Amino acid sequence: PGADGPRSDGPPLAVHRAPGQYCPNPGVMLPCDLYHYCPKGSASPLVCPDGTYRNATGGRDINGCDGCLPGHWCNSGLIFACGVGTYANDPNGTSLRACAGCDAGKTTYGEASSSIVACVCDGGSYANLRIATHPCTDDGCQAGFNCSADMIGLTTSTLLVMPGYWRPSAFAISAKRCPVDGTCAGALTADSFSQHDASSCHKDFTGIYCKECKEKSKYLDGHGRCHACHTANELLLWNDRRHILWLGWGLVRFLFFCQSLFQT
Repeated sequence: PGADGPRSDGPPLAVHRAPGQYCPNPGVMLPCDLYHYCPKGSASPLVCPDGTYRNATGGRDINGCDGCLPGHWCNSGLIFACGVGTYANDPNGTSLRACAGCDAGKTTYGEASSSIVACVCDGGSYANLRIATHPCTDDGCQAGFNCSADMIGLTTSTLLVMPGYWRPSAFAISAKRCPVDGTCAGALTADSFSQHDASSCHKDFTGIYCKECKEKSKYLDGHGRCHACHTANELLLWNDRRHILWLGWGLVRFLFFCQSLFQT
């Protein structure tokens, strides 16, 4: 064209389509959408590949799509968490099938679990640590334990012992009724039991079945009370007093007998 002919006011429009933007219509430039990326010159956004996601606008290239996370699966640029009771340890999951279910009787504390280790016993049961596979009990909560339906993830080492019961160790799968009322307090936590642990005893008691007074100078009666032990001198004095009482009572009876003889 001549000097008066048409002239360009700048480079072609495609040059202005910078990475992270796209041009749906002439003269309209928009930031790249969520879940997508837009290389330089894009007329429309490109969705991130399955197995990746993007939670921000302005993606410039495919490297802006992040790899899926453990405990999730990714599709169409979106990321989804595996639900409660499931887990996913493959970070490349592209569908809900990537989430594996926990074994029967087990669940998880929340969503997005990434390993089978996250599967714990459901409420109303507990893991038996005496067995290598730590199976969950299938016969419910044993007497003396508190493992209600809203308490998940319990094991024999974290079981709550009810007041009035005692158990010898953290591996014990049963609790025993204490023979003396008022000595066994139970335990808010039970992860440090040993045979001589007093954590489930009331403050004044200790030992197996909480049958011993914590103060060694005292003894336990059958009513859950500790009494001071008497010394040898105290016992002798008590015996002397008892003998005097018996002598006094015998003398009174003898006097009554003599009086009855004189009256006859």
